Amino acid sequence: MQHNAKLASDLRDKHHAVGLWSTHNGHPPPLRVAVKIISTAEAPVEFSQKFLPREISSLNATYRHPNVVQLYKTYQNSQRSSLVLELAARGDLLEHINWVSERRCSPGLDEEEARRLFRQLVSAVAHHRSSGIVHRDLKCENTLLDDRGLLKLTGEPLAQPLPSSLDYPDS
Repeated sequence: MQHNAKLASDLRDKHHAVGLWSTHNGHPPPLRVAVKIISTAEAPVEFSQKFLPREISSLNATYRHPNVVQLYKTYQNSQRSSLVLELAARGDLLEHINWVSERRCSPGLDEEEARRLFRQLVSAVAHHRSSGIVHRDLKCENTLLDDRGLLKLTGEPLAQPLPSSLDYPDS
């Protein structure tokens, strides 16, 4: 996959950027992406040195699962880090639940949709676990929906590698 040269330039030189990600010959059609820009110059040192690398590592470890937000590329300089991510155009799960509730004049999702989304969430969490990652921040705001309504798990800064063994206290 080749990146849009203007997007790459903007990410290196500006505080924000919007662009398309495309293939060599333009086939398939370009992807719309989300760009998460972190001002590393202004961020707390702990975030820049601990949580941001953990987020990138976790996204790389859980790559290529249909229910995990994909990290396409990272750009870093002394002032900022930019993560080019899969776009989840429908927003987060809480927004979706509220929108559906208003339209139905009844709180929550119908059982069939709730079951479908829960299966996708379980699949994403199982994929994290099989990749050696514990998510640690499951909530509606870290559960996004793409333009087809597929669930996409995100919110990786708190994710950690699974411990090699679990020690339980004697009871």
